[in-house]
Amino acid sequence: MDVVDGMTLRALRTAANLSGRELARQAGVHHSLVSRLERDVQGDVSLAAVAALARVLGVSVDRLLATPMATATGRGPTDLVYDLQVEVAALGTLPPDHQRQLAAVLRAYRASLPPLSASRATSGDAASAMPHE
Repeated sequence: MDVVDGMTLRALRTAANLSGRELARQAGVHHSLVSRLERDVQGDVSLAAVAALARVLGVSVDRLLATPMATATGRGPTDLVYDLQVEVAALGTLPPDHQRQLAAVLRAYRASLPPLSASRATSGDAASAMPHE
């Protein structure tokens, strides 16, 4: 399973007028990683590398992530909340050390998000609290 959407990465890199080597240099990753990610031939990549690429491109990490087919159908935010609930429930089947690692990744990601406006944070609507592109 691809973690990074190669087409999105390439489009963002091109829009930023960067070569693959220059993006890699600025992000502190090997240039072959950028090439493999853009061609969707490398499925695994460290969170640190994805974060570095996103930083250089001026986008959030989630902008680079591949969207599973189930959520790429244009369904509404309520369906997204359901999809998240299904994924969280599936985490219970993982070994405790993997659960701790995923919890740490989620905490770090949430901490990197801009604060919600007061009206959205208190609305009680979980779907409205989801970041939008």
